[in-house]
Amino acid sequence: MAAALELFSIRDAEDVSIDDVASAAGASRALVYHYFGSKQELYVAALRSAADQLESRLRSQGDGGPLDELASGLGRYLDFVEEHAAGFAAMLRGCPANGTGEVGEIVDGVRRRLFRLVQRQMGVEKPSPVLRTTLRSWIASVETAGLDWLEHRDVERLTLESMMVDHMVALLGVAAAYDDDVAGLLDRLTQGREGWRRAGGASFSCDVTVVDPASVRPVHPLNPPGFVTTPCGATRGATPSAAAESPRAAREPRSPGNADDRRGYESTSTCPPWPTA
Repeated sequence: MAAALELFSIRDAEDVSIDDVASAAGASRALVYHYFGSKQELYVAALRSAADQLESRLRSQGDGGPLDELASGLGRYLDFVEEHAAGFAAMLRGCPANGTGEVGEIVDGVRRRLFRLVQRQMGVEKPSPVLRTTLRSWIASVETAGLDWLEHRDVERLTLESMMVDHMVALLGVAAAYDDDVAGLLDRLTQGREGWRRAGGASFSCDVTVVDPASVRPVHPLNPPGFVTTPCGATRGATPSAAAESPRAAREPRSPGNADDRRGYESTSTCPPWPTA
């Protein structure tokens, strides 16, 4: 199994034969077939072994708060991706062609386990639909980022790891506009961390002041005519009449770019003027 996993990790599964595995393991071809009836069975077994190894690596190491553990886990995840480059890419792309769906089941199982690990790291017993969607979206982003990094290698590892942690915070910031429980989770995760604002994300530079919720103007999430969004997420140029002209604005009185609108916050921008044309 170890020999098969190593071969599938460094070469595409289509390019690995039973003879290759037997030679690497120092065993006969007949012995490999005795334990695994076909190369497909061997490949599936190797993937299951790799999935178990990945889960073992990603278990909590007691590295600090939830975001610290997330960053540490990302580092171990990318270590695994790098060590099993070809196998990782093949697994996510569903190669080789598998009519039985076993590879897909293994990949989905890995995603479910990653979801539970992140959920436990954040101290969430039962995620809301909004949080569930957010975490699954982030896991998909991490997979895609891993594949892109393997293909191009033009982003430093540490930069990628930091970027993906910031990505999680930014996604939670958007989700907080739709779920008060997520808003509370975001506050807890970023408490005491300089540079992270309540709206989520490490690059926002807007000051946040508490105002009367009744005074916050409706903001259309897609910025229809009359609404201009600044780089930091504050909204300028909005008028009550512009909001009234949009039926969708009436249904959705907040902007994803300014997650705190919903909870009685309004951004006071410190950003430079943003061109309107």
